[in-house]
Amino acid sequence: IRFDIAGTEEMVMDASGIIINEGSNDRDFRIESNGNTHMLFVDGGNNKIGIGTSSPSNNLEIFTDAGDEGLTIKSTGNTSNAIIIDANRSGAGNSIGEIQSKWNGTAVSMIASLTGADTTNKDDGVLAFYTSSANNLAEKMRIASDGTVGIGETSPDSLLHIKNTTADGVAGISLENDARRYAINVHGGL
Repeated sequence: IRFDIAGTEEMVMDASGIIINEGSNDRDFRIESNGNTHMLFVDGGNNKIGIGTSSPSNNLEIFTDAGDEGLTIKSTGNTSNAIIIDANRSGAGNSIGEIQSKWNGTAVSMIASLTGADTTNKDDGVLAFYTSSANNLAEKMRIASDGTVGIGETSPDSLLHIKNTTADGVAGISLENDARRYAINVHGGL
C-alpha cells in the first residue's frame, strides 16, 4: 500500500514494515492526544524527537509541565533496569557520560563518568562530582578507579583524601548524631 502526496511517496506499507516519508522529503511527524497537539513530534528537518514539545532542543527532549514528571524505567518482575552510556573515547580523563543539572539553563551540578588511565584496554573509569558556586561548575569529589575517594583532590593517594584549598588551611571531618558532635581537625601541615 502506498500513499502519495503531489506525486511523492509519503508512506509505504509492505511485508517489510511501514515507511513514513519514503520520498525522503523534509517532513515532520506528529501524534496528537486530547489537549496536547505535540504528544509525540518528530522534526524531519533536524532529526530530533520531542515528547510534549514541537521544538526539541536535543536528539530527544521530554517536556514536562508538572512536578515529578519525566522518565521512568520500570520492571514489575524479578529483573533489573539499566541506563547504558557507551562512548569510545581515546584519552584518559575524557567524559563518557554526564548527568547535568541546570537551574533555568545554568549548570549547577553534574555527575560525570570519566575514562581511566588504561587507554589501551579501556577497562577502568572514574566518577567525578561537580557543583557550582557563582556560575563556576567545578569538580568537588572523585571516586578513582582503584576505589580511593578524593574530596577537593583529583588524585587521591589514600582511601579518603580530603584537601582544602581555602586560605585558612583547615581540613577536617565532623561526625554528629542527635546528642553530640565530634570533630577531627587538622590545622596547617603535618
